[in-house]
Amino acid sequence: MHSSEGQTQNARVIQSIFDFYVLPACQMEPSIWLDRDHHIHLGGAVPLELVKEWAENGLISDSQILIDLHAAHFGQSISTKDALLKYRKGLSLVEAYQAHYDTLEDFLTLFRAYAPQELVRANAARIMKSIAPRADIRISVPKPQGDPDEWAQKTITEFTYYKQCLQPEQNLVLQFQRQEFNNQLNRAHFNALTAALARQSVIQPMFDFASKPVRVPDIVELLRQIRTDLPKAYIIYHHGELVSAFDLADRVEDVELLLPYVDRIGHAICLGVAEGELGERACQILRSMAQRKIGIEVNPTSNITLGGAPNLNYVHRFVQCGVDLYLGTDDPGFLATDLDKERDMLRAVLRS
Repeated sequence: MHSSEGQTQNARVIQSIFDFYVLPACQMEPSIWLDRDHHIHLGGAVPLELVKEWAENGLISDSQILIDLHAAHFGQSISTKDALLKYRKGLSLVEAYQAHYDTLEDFLTLFRAYAPQELVRANAARIMKSIAPRADIRISVPKPQGDPDEWAQKTITEFTYYKQCLQPEQNLVLQFQRQEFNNQLNRAHFNALTAALARQSVIQPMFDFASKPVRVPDIVELLRQIRTDLPKAYIIYHHGELVSAFDLADRVEDVELLLPYVDRIGHAICLGVAEGELGERACQILRSMAQRKIGIEVNPTSNITLGGAPNLNYVHRFVQCGVDLYLGTDDPGFLATDLDKERDMLRAVLRS
């Protein structure tokens, strides 16, 4: 899949959103893709019922200790959102678990975002059935280690396994943890993977680069390699989700370096919240994205919960500049949301 994906899906675009939203004057009229979950992580989509089964069957390590810890401190609690924010600010996952919660449901919700990989893999088909029947589902590639060629084959085997678990209209996205490939040692593994994928014609992969933020100049080499070895690959890049990760100006300027390589950008809040001269520069970049048909994945609940923006008003700038929007849930299990809720949130802000 490549940027032609938008053309082939024209029949599926939900145009009703424009019935109540009058577009301001702009050079290009954007499409707003509401009929598909374009941004979802398999590990963050575990159904609550499945987590409860794991706990009841003793499959979650130390789960009873944590549940008892909740019960002992009920009433002296912080919300799941606060626990997540503490985790994002540097507490270990164990410390986040040991925080006190308002309800047992809150504890289980937090766990759903960080379910053990082996349990997620074993229950992949069930998890995929529980989420949107039309979704782009991200799975993380194995940690790069050992012989590069063997690792590449293992990655393709994992991709094939998860692909067999998909519903008929779901897509699978290979997600790379940027910090694991941002060094020369692990570049050999990445090289082996793109070479192996180039030798076959069955898999036309979608790539996504996410996790800990790195400066784009440090990762451009990987994006360039994909475009060289796999010209038909579809590339998504998480960027500007946590605008405080680097200087905001760096975040905005880095987007321009992505434009020759990517088909979509996840979040891109930095382009929506920049003000003054930097805001004008962000608008120039957005208009360039519109001309190149590079879309932005908008994940309303996630973007607000993670503190990337206080509200969704920044989306207006995306639309005014003609950028295509792709709706997503991000981690629907953890965030207790679904595509219908995200669609309603986006519609509400576009009405305002």
